[in-house]
Amino acid sequence: MRLHTPHNHASSVSKLSPDLLASLLPNEPDWPDICHSVQGEHITTLLNADDILKAEGITTEVRLAHFLGQCLIESNFFRATEENLNYSPRGLRTTWPARFPSDSIARNYARQPERIANYVYADRMENGDEASGDGWRFRGRGIIQLTGRRNYRRYADLTGLPLEKHPDSLANDMNISVLVAAKFFTQNNLIPLADANDAKRLSRAINRGNPNSVYPAHREADRIQLSKRALSLLSAPIFDQRSG
Repeated sequence: MRLHTPHNHASSVSKLSPDLLASLLPNEPDWPDICHSVQGEHITTLLNADDILKAEGITTEVRLAHFLGQCLIESNFFRATEENLNYSPRGLRTTWPARFPSDSIARNYARQPERIANYVYADRMENGDEASGDGWRFRGRGIIQLTGRRNYRRYADLTGLPLEKHPDSLANDMNISVLVAAKFFTQNNLIPLADANDAKRLSRAINRGNPNSVYPAHREADRIQLSKRALSLLSAPIFDQRSG
């Protein structure tokens, strides 16, 4: 599915506001009600990220809309700073069918986040084996859910930050989180997909690692809808300033 909305190539980072971002959250909360929450911290960080977003070329309405739509789902609507791995047996089998081909294996790991991470991410993305602990050490963090030793090392090199040595910094510092998310967008060639307004392929590129994957991204329909809504809001000439 492609979103069909005219592009505006003028810089649109300045169009971000607390009310606009809050309106993309479930139940569209009023800004004063969430300003001191984790969601509010994420929003405040984004509002102060003009230089970061512009440096990575996330400056048009369509690029910014897709960036927001994807980050909202990746971070559970700005509520999470790291991956939630507290899966039920059914959740494990649905999410990683190859890793959990039977109920008995799934039950053996269910509701044990650290064990789950070490198992499902073992021997992938330059992680060590299950016993190495790399799966948990380099679990998904940040608003783009950076995962795997390879990615932590890569973005450490790109940002000059010790992410591989101190992976928790990606969850604990929202400025780092936004910086890495913006670089992830450009380094993985997501800008052309955003410019093409191709939310489906962009979603699969992020979640499946391949824009042409035959498998849908996790919550793909929500990613598409949020990107569409963000673009509609950013394209509007006047925003609803509910907080006065």
